[in-house]
Amino acid sequence: MYTRPAVRGRGIAKALMHRIEHEARGQGKSVLRLETGTYQHEAIGLYESAGFRPRGPFGQYAAMPAQNIETSYFFEKQLSQ
Repeated sequence: MYTRPAVRGRGIAKALMHRIEHEARGQGKSVLRLETGTYQHEAIGLYESAGFRPRGPFGQYAAMPAQNIETSYFFEKQLSQ
């Protein structure tokens, strides 16, 4: 998800995250994972404030050469049911 700089700070990304979490819980999901760029400081702050914690590469990212994901940052959040 990406929010243009001109509209940041209005709670749009936070509202979308809450909705995604709600939908995931409703489908019985227990964890959310995401990838963002190491230069996306606002996004990193948003994810950390929402309870996401750093983790290693997952899924297809885990099979990629390190140089292909060197500017990626991976997060995970456990969902309570």
